Amino acid sequence: DVAELGACALFLWLGLSSQRFTGLLALAAAPFLARDLAELVAGLRAPAPWFRARGSAAPWLRATLCAGACVAMCLPEWNLAARPLGIGLQSQWYPVHACDFMQANGVRGRGFNRFYQGGYLLWRFWPERGRLPFMDIHQSGTPEDRRLYGLAIGEPRAWRPLDARHRFDWVLLNRFRLSDTRINDALDADPRFALVFVDDNAALFVRRDGPMAAVAARFAYRVLPAGWR
Repeated sequence: DVAELGACALFLWLGLSSQRFTGLLALAAAPFLARDLAELVAGLRAPAPWFRARGSAAPWLRATLCAGACVAMCLPEWNLAARPLGIGLQSQWYPVHACDFMQANGVRGRGFNRFYQGGYLLWRFWPERGRLPFMDIHQSGTPEDRRLYGLAIGEPRAWRPLDARHRFDWVLLNRFRLSDTRINDALDADPRFALVFVDDNAALFVRRDGPMAAVAARFAYRVLPAGWR
């Protein structure tokens, strides 16, 4: 029907566009799939008297089949060697070694970071106030801070107004998924900052003057950039 086709088109597109929306796809599809499955089961011929209950399977059997299907569909995911069952941190997504560098070389002051690095910074450096994140997963800060932050990620020209507002001493950026950001290129092109640490996960810049001048003079990269340009 029209409602089913419309919901299918919308939520299937959402589910394919981002893994985080597959739950919404499941919720939207459940009523229609349940209806279709009920009609299918009702039309089946029961092989034995204990299977029949008003033209369909007995409630206990239907519940057992449903529970068994729920378990069976999880088996392939549970057996993935790359993602074993357990609770822990996948350290390859956190700026572990960049923070090691910060700790070993006294990098502190007012910092800028990508919002998803904020939780690790808080956990790693608590209770130090000189290494607090600029932005975290809760999008803290003033409305103007959030506006400039969002602009700076995709538009290199927006970086300077943000820095003029706060005068950052250090900047921590990611280096995975560089296709969705331009701020790494903006820092590469900013002569006021020096790239002092870089790996596959993160890049750390410090201001060339002020408290971080000695770190910049000692560790500044001369060839390798943090971005793609």
